Amino acid sequence: MRNKIIATVALLAIFISGFTQSKKGTSYQYTVDLTKVVDDKVFVELTSPTINAEEITFYLPKIIPGTYEIADYGRFITDLQALDKKGNKLVVERLNDNAWKIKNAKKLQKITYWVDDIIDTPVAGPTIYPMAATNIEDGKNFVLNTSGFFGYIDGMKEIPFNFNIIRPKDFYGATGLVPTQLGAPVTKFTK
Repeated sequence: MRNKIIATVALLAIFISGFTQSKKGTSYQYTVDLTKVVDDKVFVELTSPTINAEEITFYLPKIIPGTYEIADYGRFITDLQALDKKGNKLVVERLNDNAWKIKNAKKLQKITYWVDDIIDTPVAGPTIYPMAATNIEDGKNFVLNTSGFFGYIDGMKEIPFNFNIIRPKDFYGATGLVPTQLGAPVTKFTK
């Protein structure tokens, strides 16, 4: 019972950085599908804000407030793809653990990737403070600290974030924030 309570409380962490309602094109529109877990990884899809540059850099945090230690959250990201409206892949170059350059970015519609958990990962690198970590245990718990799941585009840090969490039917999620909508239709993901 204690583990279920901890898992439920930990799910709150996903909503710490904001949960706002805004129009497409003016915000980051994130969807995390907790029903699609593969090898302790969860699929994340970002519908991008409108981009007016030919080339952009997409980041995951290197350091977060509160710990002030190197974390390199981007090293837990695999298979990052940038797609246009028709689903065609754009050119993506991984610059380092936390940064990806996307070319022809004016056509960018979506960024998709898989997030590996931090708690029991074999990924090398700095140790991440446990309260700032992520955990993915299909059917048991999901600890979704925002720094481990959500990135941002260089020069676009102040744009609102919207989150859509798809969860198993009987899975309990908790947050201190008020959801803007429950039970909305969602896009299905495939690997």
